[in-house]
Amino acid sequence: MKAFLLLASLLSFDNLWADDSFIVTRDGKDYLCQLTGNPNPGSAIDCINKAYSGPFSKDESMRLCEGARGVGPADCAMKSYSGPFNREESITLCKRSGTIAHADCAIKAYA
Repeated sequence: MKAFLLLASLLSFDNLWADDSFIVTRDGKDYLCQLTGNPNPGSAIDCINKAYSGPFSKDESMRLCEGARGVGPADCAMKSYSGPFNREESITLCKRSGTIAHADCAIKAYA
């Protein structure tokens, strides 16, 4: 739990630099953690923030965006929820979706 809180607090900063690093000790072993690549390519945290700023609760947003690599699941769920689907159906439909394509297809099929 402490590692999660540390990671969450570090990821909440908007301006991370490539030379920022930290060490996490787990089971007596030290692991060096550092930022690689683009500092903000889109992530599960971005997805959660977008879904949570919309119609979804914190827990719903976290379930929806688990493992997300961008905001695709949030976009998909918000579009399907504004259509014929309830929140739970939207989460089920859009979890692990990379785009709004799942919502577009389901809305057309529903019509």
